[in-house]
Amino acid sequence: MRQTPIQLGDLYVCRSDLFQHDFIGQVTMIMTHSCIVEVLQCDQQDQAKSQEYLQRLVVSFHHMTV
Repeated sequence: MRQTPIQLGDLYVCRSDLFQHDFIGQVTMIMTHSCIVEVLQCDQQDQAKSQEYLQRLVVSFHHMTV
């Protein structure tokens, strides 16, 4: 279990199966076991996918690190 709670507006290094690399995201909504994050910075290879999803992804708490 996560020791520090996820906070709205905080930045995290996130992982998604949709992207080839980790990315930096800002929490915009907290759900039961995941968050909606705004993609702030990602690898050039993932840029098109980020734009396709309007820079918003659902990410599990387990795939987020400070």
